[in-house]
Amino acid sequence: MPYRMDISKREVKKKIRRKLMGKSISIVGLGKLGTPIAVSWASRGFNVIGVDVDENKVLNINKGISPVFEPEVGRLLKYYKKNIKATSSMELAIKNTDFTIIIVATPSEIGGKFSLKYILPACQEIGKCLKEKKDFHSIIVSSTVVPGDMNTIKNQLEVSSGKKCGKDFGLGYVPEFVALGSVVKNYLNPEFVLIGTSDEKSKREIFSLFRHFHKDNEPIIKEMNFINTEMAKISLNVYLTMKISFANTLAEMCEKLPGGNVDEVTAAIGIDSRVGAKFLRGGLGFGGTCFPRDNEAFSYVARSIGSQSLLSDAADWVNDKQVERLLKIILEHYSYNGKVGIVGISFKSGTNVLEKSQALEIAQRLASRGISVNVYDPLGESIDWDEVLQSNIYRCFSLESCVGDADVVLISQKNFSFKNIQLSMFKRDSTVIDCWRILDKKIFENQNKVKYIQIGVYDEG
Repeated sequence: MPYRMDISKREVKKKIRRKLMGKSISIVGLGKLGTPIAVSWASRGFNVIGVDVDENKVLNINKGISPVFEPEVGRLLKYYKKNIKATSSMELAIKNTDFTIIIVATPSEIGGKFSLKYILPACQEIGKCLKEKKDFHSIIVSSTVVPGDMNTIKNQLEVSSGKKCGKDFGLGYVPEFVALGSVVKNYLNPEFVLIGTSDEKSKREIFSLFRHFHKDNEPIIKEMNFINTEMAKISLNVYLTMKISFANTLAEMCEKLPGGNVDEVTAAIGIDSRVGAKFLRGGLGFGGTCFPRDNEAFSYVARSIGSQSLLSDAADWVNDKQVERLLKIILEHYSYNGKVGIVGISFKSGTNVLEKSQALEIAQRLASRGISVNVYDPLGESIDWDEVLQSNIYRCFSLESCVGDADVVLISQKNFSFKNIQLSMFKRDSTVIDCWRILDKKIFENQNKVKYIQIGVYDEG
């Protein structure tokens, strides 16, 4: 019996592959997520047409040049250049593909709701193209939306096309669960895939597509209605922010308890499968383009339905507090007319994104006090330095120049290349504040040149 079941599974896979053989994908939106997602589909053998109103992005992709900074994208774009083309013509893309993935921006509005100001015009344009198309075409929304938005999108597509969802075209919500700095890796190897649909035909078509995309390493694929998928997307990120803020609370407490060490505490409780070790490490607060705004959106949804989101609101409060906490530690060790060096300025290692970067906010707050701040980031020219540099903030082109004349050094990122920092790089009588406990504590033992402080660890000195 088990052998027959295995044969049956293989036959199902073969049928899916035969059905999808030669199918093409159009990706609407070639930004920080859209381009990595496009090259991911191309790397799995699909023919991909990327669509964007930005002609520079279109030109770069057609030249094999990535328009965004993200690991693996440039390499995959060159290697699979025969599989991927870009255009500014929605009509051309829809006409020549079978599935469309929408991954345009949904910026936050005042109050936290995600705006549909880019999605709805794109859907209007897609709908007009569907009018002229006879074949069944499935649209997949991957942009983050809030509960109720998929029904608005569905209505826009039906009005613009004059066709019926589930009968004439398919529609699904398949949100991505990726992190900047590892988008391709996360997209190609997800732990699970959520597929939200409103009808059986859409579900069948979209499920088959993602089943084929992940045919060699199948994740759990969960099929739900629109509302539950929309809720699951934002609530997962909100839950992770609560873990981060809890770990930062533990870090602050451990600093005040003799012998306290946040890494030992989180390692212990992370063993329990009910807790898990991921995202449970005290350091700086969360930032970037997803976590902060998903928390705001979650609160907006709760308010809009007469509910409350006390836990997510508390996670935000704790997160904001981390900047003040680090500033206080820095100023306690700062000498008048001295300098502060900040190692790592983007919101986390591996990405050039500055949005909601707590390291950048700390630099700006120090500079506003008239304190000179040296800033170094290992990603160099990929950083938008125009956004960083202001009065009293100075870019350093090497790690040595950043820390060499600083009275206080803040290591803000979990970048293990920083382990190569040597004691000789630091100024005498300086203080090093290591947010993620990257450096080897032993190099600071039995010397009186540099004071070393680990966030989340009790300072015996």
